[in-house]
Amino acid sequence: MILFVCTGNTCRSPMACALARAAGVDAQSAGLHAFSGAPASPKAIRAAKLYGADLTGHKARMLDESMLRDAEEVWVMTEAHEAALNMMFPQYSRKISVLWPPIPDPYGGDDRAYEKCAKSLMDAMQRAGILPKDRVES
Repeated sequence: MILFVCTGNTCRSPMACALARAAGVDAQSAGLHAFSGAPASPKAIRAAKLYGADLTGHKARMLDESMLRDAEEVWVMTEAHEAALNMMFPQYSRKISVLWPPIPDPYGGDDRAYEKCAKSLMDAMQRAGILPKDRVES
């Protein structure tokens, strides 16, 4: 299982998770400062849908150690997320990688910002080998 981690678990990591799942990848997501149970951002739902991914049932989850333990790989959105995870859970540092290039937070942006984020996630996940390079946009 691949775990995607961002800050609030309502935009970037749920989009990455949904995009990966749409391609048949076993994935989950969580946030470093999530409000558990919060839905995905409506703009994130719309952006993910452009790539055939469904976020309508998403509920935010706060990251905990068991998620890191169970994950084969942990992908974070920025170097700050990586540093925070390595500080809090140094025993899992070998599993933690930053998607490249880092994925800026679209929070507060318009639909275009979320669409750009979804495209950046697709590109970064293809670059990382999480998604096949020949994945075609919907």
